[in-house]
Amino acid sequence: MAPPQANAKTVQYRRTHNLLLGTRLLSQRGTPSPFTLVLDSLEQSSTPLVEEYISRAKLLRVNIIYISFTTLRPPKNVTKVIKAHGKSLDALQRELVAATTPVAGGGQPDPTKVQNMIIIDSTNHLVSISSEEVGGGGGGTKTNMSLSYFLSSILSPSVTIIATYHTDIPRISTSTNNAYNPDPLDLLKYLCTTLITVYSPSHIFTQKRALDKSLPPPSFGLHEGIEGSLTSLGSNTGWCETCGINEKSRGLIYELEHRRMSGRAMSEWFFLLCHAPSKKSKERLILLEDHPAYNPTIVEAPSSGNGGGGAVEDSDLTFSLGLTAKQKSDREGVVLPYFDAQSEEGGTGGRILYVPGREDDWDDEEDEI
Repeated sequence: MAPPQANAKTVQYRRTHNLLLGTRLLSQRGTPSPFTLVLDSLEQSSTPLVEEYISRAKLLRVNIIYISFTTLRPPKNVTKVIKAHGKSLDALQRELVAATTPVAGGGQPDPTKVQNMIIIDSTNHLVSISSEEVGGGGGGTKTNMSLSYFLSSILSPSVTIIATYHTDIPRISTSTNNAYNPDPLDLLKYLCTTLITVYSPSHIFTQKRALDKSLPPPSFGLHEGIEGSLTSLGSNTGWCETCGINEKSRGLIYELEHRRMSGRAMSEWFFLLCHAPSKKSKERLILLEDHPAYNPTIVEAPSSGNGGGGAVEDSDLTFSLGLTAKQKSDREGVVLPYFDAQSEEGGTGGRILYVPGREDDWDDEEDEI
């Protein structure tokens, strides 16, 4: 039995719901996702997405704590930076608990007073530290602090975690690891409530154009299999037509998978714009299928500066005036009533084109309009 076809109302509801949920997850208002895992690669860094998290959290006056393993210059608008290189999980846990627990007026801790956001620049180092400490390999001290216990110990109703995992960094497994333990990346994917995978817009658009022509999509980076090649052209370049020649675009494409408390998951592709699309709307997040470079059927309305005369510029509108190719073809096929009155004897005023019938008993000599 074929699955039921979704009508236009259902599709519009899905698009609106996913866009609102994606904006809410990006703003982290009301702690919709306690643990967000971001997967990046050499083709596309997660730095623009993390900076967008920080800028939106700053507007909500969130206490932002940045855990730095590999970052030399932390992003702006960060409340506190913790240098985690060379520290054990026990020491890092104590420092994080102290930073995320504000003290009330009476000297007692008040964890619900302020919202906290913990950003980890490289979860790969946490995986290495937890493997050494639990297994006792590499000169580490054997403890019971595992990766899952460390993450659950710093989570609370007022704390959210944004962690980045670099998928292109190989992980060296020690001989002391238990063969029955799950892979650390699979464990992180299981623990997180929101999973984000970032992609290069240039690569996604190139693959989409190849699929539209029924051609095999090209590979990029390490998947090309070229000896000595780590990255490809178009990596970390973004996609923005308003950026200057010397200005680097910060746009990116990411796939989001959000899991609710009921276990139901929502998956959607988003495009994070480099600049806001209009002056009235400051939202930079759109669905990937709404981008003209990904969906060729979307035609932007022409601006008034292209010599069109009567064209309307919709850059300041909250809705789109553009027409798709199907809408344009349907418009050309519409025949308006009394269309001949506009083409015959035009410019003579309000003439009425009337063709008399047999029942009118029309006489050309006696009757006159």
